[in-house]
Amino acid sequence: MYIVVIQRGNKYPNMIKTLQNLISPTINKETISKIECYISKNIAIVLPINDNFKYANTKQHTHPSYMFILPLDEFTTLNIQGKDYQTTEQTLFCLSPDIKHHELKSYIPPKYCTVFIEATVFEDLMKEYNPIKKHFIGEEYKLLNNKLNYFIKEFISESKNDSTVSNSIKELYSKLIIHHILKMIFPIKEKINTNTTHKTLNKLLLYIDTHYNEDISLNELSNIVKLSSTHINRLFQSELKISPTQYLIQVRLEQAKKLLLSSEFTITQIASKCGFNSSAYFSKMFKKYYNATPKEFVKFLNG
Repeated sequence: MYIVVIQRGNKYPNMIKTLQNLISPTINKETISKIECYISKNIAIVLPINDNFKYANTKQHTHPSYMFILPLDEFTTLNIQGKDYQTTEQTLFCLSPDIKHHELKSYIPPKYCTVFIEATVFEDLMKEYNPIKKHFIGEEYKLLNNKLNYFIKEFISESKNDSTVSNSIKELYSKLIIHHILKMIFPIKEKINTNTTHKTLNKLLLYIDTHYNEDISLNELSNIVKLSSTHINRLFQSELKISPTQYLIQVRLEQAKKLLLSSEFTITQIASKCGFNSSAYFSKMFKKYYNATPKEFVKFLNG
């Protein structure tokens, strides 16, 4: 069974419509009478309680959205296109839209958290990590930290407050949830390979990681590894699915987030410390990647 916070009053029809768009057009008031759901414009977060949700047990149903399950035990089994998949605790279980599946009934109440993400939104962001659309049929990815759980918890917390500020914060967390899922699926960098190609790449990554606050050019990277800028671009695209410039921006933004959390510096100072040539460009990139300006990010962190 799914647990979802139902938003009463004027927003109730909007909640039904969102669930219909993300889960199934057949969802109605009666279908969710015993469940609760936390929603935003493009995602729904569903949690389990002490029963089986009948719709989840409907044989070979589909969803128009991407579905990601965070199992909280080892007792949930899904049948996907006739094949059984046992979910594993501390992993992210992934399923693309329009894949026939159903949850097998169990005498043990299911315990998991499900995130439904609107397909076009997820696919547009996925292009930033990998230009080739990835198809999921029960793949699992290991949770490396508690960040995803934290973002989901904060999303749920803000869902309980019906205010313009809370809704803005909730949309920010929805973007963070999607980006963190994508980072799990498409790791930005790998430093475990020992062949020549990866040694070269790792040397470049290490240089960017430690000199991100400087004015790094492709020519400078070329001189470090004695390769042409075209070769370096091809190397990054082949191994990381992003350009050297995109990787540099991601590193700078990650460092900027850490400085924003400290509250010791102004946004202009943080932009400079992280290698951005202006606070305006820094804010533009921050907004692009995190769906919020640095000021908005600091504001919701401070409550």
